[in-house]
Amino acid sequence: IPVSEIKPICDIRGPIEESRIYKVLLSESERAVKEDGAHAIVLHCLGMAGFGEILQQKLNVPVIDPAFLAVKYAEMLAILKLSHSRRSYALPKTKGVTMSQIEAASKEIRELRNGW
Repeated sequence: IPVSEIKPICDIRGPIEESRIYKVLLSESERAVKEDGAHAIVLHCLGMAGFGEILQQKLNVPVIDPAFLAVKYAEMLAILKLSHSRRSYALPKTKGVTMSQIEAASKEIRELRNGW
């Protein structure tokens, strides 16, 4: 897609109460599709994780969900035995995230997704 075809970014100025996130996302996404002619919606932060599937059903356009995209991207890198550039990005001094934290976050995302 040529850069000239990329539509404007809709910034949802926060913070937004959790109970209103879906309504605001749906409203802004509908506007982007109808007024800007958007062919896809890209959610931009993990605070919007879990809303992609239901928005996609309502809008009938692809919706890219950052949480699931990140997991699938990591899976792809692992399958292809690829990683980031070790020349550009050095290893961290300490490991900041434990496996139990990752599992807890995954569980929260699944619960959020099932709740919508």
